[in-house]
Amino acid sequence: MKYTTSTLSLLLALLALAGCSAVQPTPIAQQKSPIPAPGEPDSRAFLLADVVTRIPLGDRVMNIQYGWSCFKGNYVDWRGGMINLTDEEFRDGFRKEFTKLNYKVAGDPSALFIDNTIKNADLLVAGAIEKAQTNVCFPFSGSPNADIGITGRLKGSTYMRVRWQIYSKSSAKVVLETITDGSFEAPETIAGSIPQFLKNAFQANVSNLLAEPRLFELSKPAPQK
Repeated sequence: MKYTTSTLSLLLALLALAGCSAVQPTPIAQQKSPIPAPGEPDSRAFLLADVVTRIPLGDRVMNIQYGWSCFKGNYVDWRGGMINLTDEEFRDGFRKEFTKLNYKVAGDPSALFIDNTIKNADLLVAGAIEKAQTNVCFPFSGSPNADIGITGRLKGSTYMRVRWQIYSKSSAKVVLETITDGSFEAPETIAGSIPQFLKNAFQANVSNLLAEPRLFELSKPAPQK
């Protein structure tokens, strides 16, 4: 079969496009097996008190690719501030992972006024996000910024590292400090957004926190004085 010059050029172009369709990967964290709650009626409740962002200034936190062939687009370097998740999204992700394994979580999301579960919580959890990297491709956008076209469908991955501290009010000290990492992957295009990738990576960190034996021990009923 003979090919014209224009046909060969088209074939070469298509091959080149096909070879560029992969999204630049992020680190993939090991997902550990979380430990279910002790199941004791007087077990202690956890409260997510705060999540802060402590990513070094200038760290690359996002690479954007676009188009069917996932062309290289723009990038984002960290300039300070808070990662693109709301307090409500952090609390929701934390609650989902803890209650999935039957741990008690203080804070009633339906309470409009006084929430005594917060006041009575002894174990306060805080997390500092020390690293976050998101590499995503928007196949239906024609912009390096992924700000035109269909921007609600994407693929890629997010990696996140969190330093945790758990403070006991009754002991008046930090009783657990540990570091976790977690990631989320969508190798095929899904409906979603970058905050959804970040929330899923945060929940993967929470799940790995629940694999910590010392947290399991802390959840047991406080010893009788």
